[in-house]
Amino acid sequence: MLYINTASSAEYEFTPQLSLSAVYLDNLYLAHGENKTNDIIYEASPQVELTAKGKRLGFDLSYKLQALKYDKSDEDAVYQQLSGKSNVELIENNMFIDAEVSRRQENLSSNQPVSSNNYTVTNNRSDVTTYAITPTIQGRMGDNIEVFASRKYSGVEYEDAGIQKQDKEETKSYIRTTILGGDLHLSLNYFNSYFEANKLEVTRRTLLVDFTVFPTIKLSLEYGNEYSNRDSELFKKESDYKKIGLKWEPNNRSKIDLSYAENIFGITKSADIMLSSKSKTIGLSYNEDVNSGVYEQGQQETSKDNFFSSLDTRLYVSEKYKIYAIKRTAKSEFMVSYSLEEKDYENANSTEEIDAYQFKWNWKLSAKTVFNYSFTSSSIYSDNPEFLNTIKTASYGVSKSLSPSSGMSFNYSKSKQTISDGNLYVETEMASVSYFKTF
Repeated sequence: MLYINTASSAEYEFTPQLSLSAVYLDNLYLAHGENKTNDIIYEASPQVELTAKGKRLGFDLSYKLQALKYDKSDEDAVYQQLSGKSNVELIENNMFIDAEVSRRQENLSSNQPVSSNNYTVTNNRSDVTTYAITPTIQGRMGDNIEVFASRKYSGVEYEDAGIQKQDKEETKSYIRTTILGGDLHLSLNYFNSYFEANKLEVTRRTLLVDFTVFPTIKLSLEYGNEYSNRDSELFKKESDYKKIGLKWEPNNRSKIDLSYAENIFGITKSADIMLSSKSKTIGLSYNEDVNSGVYEQGQQETSKDNFFSSLDTRLYVSEKYKIYAIKRTAKSEFMVSYSLEEKDYENANSTEEIDAYQFKWNWKLSAKTVFNYSFTSSSIYSDNPEFLNTIKTASYGVSKSLSPSSGMSFNYSKSKQTISDGNLYVETEMASVSYFKTF
């Protein structure tokens, strides 16, 4: 690990790391039934992390190269993973540029065998690159008036997958004033978004009132007009926009955030509730919104808790539910969660349901040794075309710190994937041992 201080007062931190692994896989090609091919994969993964912290500059960049050598099969491969965020203050307190970029591998189709790693060999995975850049201007006019304007350009691209590149542009601006000693805010807001692949444009002009009822409770009311260039079952051409929100934050560990809105695609609601203490956390969330499958999946990190992605470029209205609970003790942490997403596609008699159940347990065996166990059941159901894909996975692992800069781990997992009517199933077992060293 290397620290560098520069004359510009920014502090840079450079951290290289190397990990070496041997992986046994009993179903290399994710074959159905008993037609399995096993192999041993040797992995070398150098990784570098670079961070900068300064008054007018900040960024986090992580790059990993994953080189795989197969013992019996001619499937050697090299993959790259990249994630980065940056913020630059061009004019002090007035002009900023935020940027994000990522590169990783994802599954393409949910009605084929899917994988959570790059060790298996299928034609159902692709490199995906995402980016976002947001220039922002803000300032003040006198003591009580604030102005803000931003333009965000973002995109998702799947390589060699036959999926159209998905770009999106968003414009946000407002003029806000503060009265009643800071308890009341009035703002005129403008919002515009455009999905390039779907040619959907949405424009909104509203008046927003924020009021601090009590130090921990805030109420917001928003009213205006919303327009779109669509006229379908899911989207109106024009509609009044009405939204009410309530936020309560009794402390820095708990919150309740609720909203209700009427807009061009009907009624939308959201709830984000988290109640937490030192020993436990309970959370519940609900959200309804409009999106595109490629754009939504590309803009979020693929979660190993849910193997499925929906890469349909059609627009849809989605409802997402999630509930989770975490229990912490001196040596253990337990987590259980359930999530459900329902999608209603535009201009098509098609819906999808994606759900996931998960249990995780981390147990500190000693000061340097940790045991972990997880079980996940995830499924996706589509009615047009009709299919059901379910994956159940159990995994066990032990990690041990050898020194402040090195460690090793052993992991074992077993999964079963059932597709459609159950006649097609894929079973996989994997065991790995790894060593890592930070320099």
